[in-house]
Amino acid sequence: MYAVIMIFTFDSETPTVLFEDYAKAKAYLHWLWEDYYNTEIADGSDLNEEQCFHEDEYAKIMWADDEATEFILTDISEPDARFKDVDWKRYK
Repeated sequence: MYAVIMIFTFDSETPTVLFEDYAKAKAYLHWLWEDYYNTEIADGSDLNEEQCFHEDEYAKIMWADDEATEFILTDISEPDARFKDVDWKRYK
């Protein structure tokens, strides 16, 4: 299982979309970045275009004021095996 995550330096929300297929997750990251980038350009945002880019598993949009949105593709892992023996309720 794979997740595409958006991280904002200016907002605590972290939208996450899950995929079973890596190629589809990679395509979604590219599409999401492109759509977001084009919207910012159309809105006349003050982007630092030298810092706006995308790769297969990571992309970034950076504004002139150093605010940013990052796009990350990652695989979803199982919890650390040692956790099964932990009294997890004490961490609530």
